[in-house]
Amino acid sequence: MKSKNTDDDSTFTDIDKLRARVNKLVTHRRQKDISHMSPMEMVSLLYEFETSQVELQMQNEELIRIYDELLTASNKYAELYDLAPIGYLSLSTNGIIEQCNLTFAMMLALPKSKIINKAFLDFIAEESQDSYYLAQIELLEKQGKQRIELRLKSPSKAPFWTHFENIYVEALEDKSSSILSVVTNIEQRRTVEDEQRKLSYALGCISSGVFITDLSGKIEYANRKLSDITGYSRSEIIGKTPELFKSGDTADATISELWTTLRAGREWAGEVHNRKKDGSYYWARNFISCIKNPQGKITHYIAIQNDVTLEYELNEQLNYQASHDALTRLINRLEFDRRIVRLLAHEPLENCEHALCYMDLDHFKIINDTCGHFAGDELLRQVSKVLLKSVRNRDTLARLGGDEFGVLMEHCSLEQALRVTKTILREIEDYRFFWQGQSFKIGISIGLVAISDKTRNLTELLKQADAACYSAKHLGRNRVHTYQVDDSEIARQHGDIQWTTRIKDALEFDRFSLYAQAIHQLSPQTSPGNKEVRYELLLRMQDENKGVISPSVFLPAAERYDLMIKIDEWVIEHVFNLLRENPAFVKKMKSISINLSGKSLTDVDFLASIISRLRISGIDASKICFEITETAVISNLNAAIHFISALKALGCCFALDDFGSGLSSFFYLKNLPVEYLKIDGMFVKDILTEPLDKEMVKSMNDIGHVMHMKTVAEFVESADIAAQLKEIGIDYAQGFCFSNPQPFEQLLGN
Repeated sequence: MKSKNTDDDSTFTDIDKLRARVNKLVTHRRQKDISHMSPMEMVSLLYEFETSQVELQMQNEELIRIYDELLTASNKYAELYDLAPIGYLSLSTNGIIEQCNLTFAMMLALPKSKIINKAFLDFIAEESQDSYYLAQIELLEKQGKQRIELRLKSPSKAPFWTHFENIYVEALEDKSSSILSVVTNIEQRRTVEDEQRKLSYALGCISSGVFITDLSGKIEYANRKLSDITGYSRSEIIGKTPELFKSGDTADATISELWTTLRAGREWAGEVHNRKKDGSYYWARNFISCIKNPQGKITHYIAIQNDVTLEYELNEQLNYQASHDALTRLINRLEFDRRIVRLLAHEPLENCEHALCYMDLDHFKIINDTCGHFAGDELLRQVSKVLLKSVRNRDTLARLGGDEFGVLMEHCSLEQALRVTKTILREIEDYRFFWQGQSFKIGISIGLVAISDKTRNLTELLKQADAACYSAKHLGRNRVHTYQVDDSEIARQHGDIQWTTRIKDALEFDRFSLYAQAIHQLSPQTSPGNKEVRYELLLRMQDENKGVISPSVFLPAAERYDLMIKIDEWVIEHVFNLLRENPAFVKKMKSISINLSGKSLTDVDFLASIISRLRISGIDASKICFEITETAVISNLNAAIHFISALKALGCCFALDDFGSGLSSFFYLKNLPVEYLKIDGMFVKDILTEPLDKEMVKSMNDIGHVMHMKTVAEFVESADIAAQLKEIGIDYAQGFCFSNPQPFEQLLGN
């Protein structure tokens, strides 16, 4: 290699000149006979010789000094070369290691002697060998600089990642070439990068939206799911603040609380109303936490967000369902009672006037029995609209059950309430119901009671309103009767005595009768020879004129006056006797369902009576299915579970009737050991026209199947409804579409 002129180079030149003079001098001395020299010449020659020796000695001393300095510098360089924090490596063009420093040797955990003169390929992990070959070819062709990452291996340690800065060097003196490399161990960095990639991939795959912000709230990272939720691309989100999603509906106090909590280093969880890119709104459930450095200082915030709009909507639907009647969309009995209780508890009644109105449609049963349930339901819907137009805007109108309605009139005097009820009478009197070419006129009987400081509680108030309504019916129907203290006994006689007497007479003289309605299997299809035969038993009362009274008429009275246990005992006795007397029928049927009241579930004697009669009859207990309503179960869950468990131990099965009519259904269902879930007919009847009803039926069916229960749909009154239920996956169906209820004894005789 060529070198530039330096002071050190000049020194070497002077020495060469001096050496040449001395050689000349010695040569001259050898060639010249000094005997012929004059003394002056000899002195001159001697002086010149001595001077040259002195100069040569001085130059030698300077050379020794410079050599010592170069040797010291070389040693320092070698020491720095070996102890540098990064590795140095020199390779021949054919890949042999010519030199390496101690740092590189320490990376491989080998002595330098076992590295130098070895093929570099021996230290490259298999997954990086192809990359090394390609990089080597490129570097030799271009003879420039190069960067590459290689995974190295060593017999004494695990493979690790390194970063190489390579340069091609050609020596001018001997025309040899080599590759010089600066090597950095990047295993920790690659590990961190791999973990970051894994974390980023994981965050991208989870079902929650995730974003990370700096201390000012500027978003530095957002995963794919957040884009899916909000409609914004990641590039549109990065660099913005969460205000990008702000809808303006979230209270300022909530936002203030959020930042106060986070800046204090605590976690915040809550729900906010956000807006998407397309302008639509959604509910976001957020969990936000702080990211801290090793010193405990907050550096970032991480938020996990879920779109819970569907959950909100479902909760709203469930809340609405819990407080509203599914058929008429009016306030239901539960919510009506709750509002009355709230009024009685919080309103100073001595200074305010309120009124309660209890209404019962006249002749509803005639229409319901003549035209069917569809007609009856449509009548109730239309009447609800008539009543809504008749009451004041601030009044609470509710459907209390069957054809009964109630109105809570707050801040209303009895005189004002009478005017409202007269308006109701007039509107109902003018109303006509049309069904399949027929026109029907109905009436309404109204009981009115004032709510005052003398009103003791909800139960007493409803009894007074019920008594007044019954008096209105007894006095000729289609009228208003105002409750007065002095006629309470008359109202009670017309209510309590009449119904208790008729029910007791029916029990004593066998004026009750049993009807049966078939329960048809929808899924899976069974062959004609393997068709399951199931029935539900229904109760009817025969009046003195041989007419049939529907249970919806007398059962509310029986429940109100504690006669249900006696009725259930009558049913159990007669059913077991009939089944024992008809073994052929029992053999061919799959099961027969018997309805039980809530009062019976809590009666220990009644349970013992069932067990005793079942054993005496000798009937296969697996053929008996008891139906209980969810309302009855929820009112006394522990007693109900005990009752169910005792009879299941004998082989009986249970069905939960009218499922879906209460908010608590899903909560208590998991605790009930029942085999069948009967979906309330209110959801089934309109399944073809009401999307919400269809979704509710699907949800209840799915939940029942998850709980390993068979599902039964009630009120199936058309083939289209049956087809829809089958498509949903309902197991059984019951209704006029398949068969009408028929006398049980008549069925036994077939």
